[in-house]
Amino acid sequence: MKRVRLQEVAQVAGVSLGLASAVLNGRHVRARPETVERIREAAQRLGYVPDRMAQAMRWGRTGIIALVVPNFANPYYSALAVEVQRAAWEADLEVLVYANPTEDLAQVSRAVSARRVDGGIIVVSHYTPEELKAHLPLEIPWVGVGHALEPLPFDRVSFKDKEAAMDAVRYLADKGYRRIAHLAGPAPSPTAKARLEGYLEAVSALGMPALVQEGTFRYGDNQRALQTLLGWRADALLAGNDLMALEALAFLQDRGVPVPQGMAVVGFDGIPMGEWVRPQLTTIVRSPRASAQAALARLLARLEGAGEPPQEVWLDTSLRPGDSA
Repeated sequence: MKRVRLQEVAQVAGVSLGLASAVLNGRHVRARPETVERIREAAQRLGYVPDRMAQAMRWGRTGIIALVVPNFANPYYSALAVEVQRAAWEADLEVLVYANPTEDLAQVSRAVSARRVDGGIIVVSHYTPEELKAHLPLEIPWVGVGHALEPLPFDRVSFKDKEAAMDAVRYLADKGYRRIAHLAGPAPSPTAKARLEGYLEAVSALGMPALVQEGTFRYGDNQRALQTLLGWRADALLAGNDLMALEALAFLQDRGVPVPQGMAVVGFDGIPMGEWVRPQLTTIVRSPRASAQAALARLLARLEGAGEPPQEVWLDTSLRPGDSA
């Protein structure tokens, strides 16, 4: 299929090549609104697609950003990728997605540098600050998503997970549960740390025992920890994420423990699968759309030259009631 050239758009719209280029590249022009609209209509009718390589040579930008996520085994990250792509398209940007199951940040950084992206968004909670500083190409702007163990040399967007964990414990306590356990994520994870801190602070304030077992964020790896919590006669469980909560539902069902009568379960993240199971999962919702939009807003600000020190943006969560608690 023949590629439509910018000259053809200009000819159909009855304007100069320079004016058509300025309008379709989003630059400010002194032209009547009807002229601008005529150019855009001509481009749409002809099926004109900007030449990214030509733009990169002319303006020093590729119009491409990178998104680095840990993997797609957790549905939360696939939802985040969709929302980043949706927000980027609205800003006329393309997204290269790097799912990094080996967590080899150096390899991802080499790929990002080779593609000459304008900037990137990265889920930072799976890397140490030292790895991020050592391997990310910091000559381009980055925005982190998630928790970090210390301040980073770029903007970061995260949810108020500590406060959310406290809200979840209080929610369970208000329903009459008194032995509320926490199936925590792995200790090195700053995300797990924030949620554990919120849980411990809440049960302490309520005069309840702290019943904590460390697990992993992966489905299927938490059987021993769940067995321990069951042996401790916990009557409610705050899981470190939704995959752990779904595993807990299956574990309890296999052992004939009714939910929520025998043990209530609350998850963390708000992945769609929590609404598919029975009983429906009560969970803390961390909106991928809100996270994507906030991260892209910071990245665009940096691409446009914002020079303030690294910013931290904190997003609110919400508790979605289900039948599991």
